[in-house]
Amino acid sequence: MNETLFINGGLILLLAMGAVIALLIFQNVGLRKKNVQQAQSTRDVVVEGMDEGWMVVDKSDNIIDLNRATEEMIGLLREKILGQPINVVLNDWHTLIKSPDDTKEMEMRRSVKAQKDWRYLNIRISKLNDNELGYLIVWRDITKRKLVDDARQRARDELFVLLNAISS
Repeated sequence: MNETLFINGGLILLLAMGAVIALLIFQNVGLRKKNVQQAQSTRDVVVEGMDEGWMVVDKSDNIIDLNRATEEMIGLLREKILGQPINVVLNDWHTLIKSPDDTKEMEMRRSVKAQKDWRYLNIRISKLNDNELGYLIVWRDITKRKLVDDARQRARDELFVLLNAISS
């Protein structure tokens, strides 16, 4: 009888331990799911709130992802841009990506007409996984900085003209 009680008690203890382990696993899965959701939400806030525009282009040159800053600069809604060939959205795309095959990342400054205004952009194009996946294009609008630099250069030029006139 003691043996039966010991076996039954051991079985009950084993079942209780199994229930506790199952409960811990379900809690852990719930926490992981919550953490993944929080991470996705944080990612969306950060990525969509960036001042820099970015878009992902697949190896077939179709736009597969972008952020709010890109929508605003191009002047089209995400739904109108996604899935489109990039050369439809960015006319000079093929001139931008011309580089040696071993170049994984390119950086350049370009002036582009965005909607009604000319914008000066610092553009960085990175090949994703050695171009097996496509490209990541990131641009920063440097229009204000460029206009300030141009104004500073004009003021410097005018000052030199005045100094030359005075010294003559």
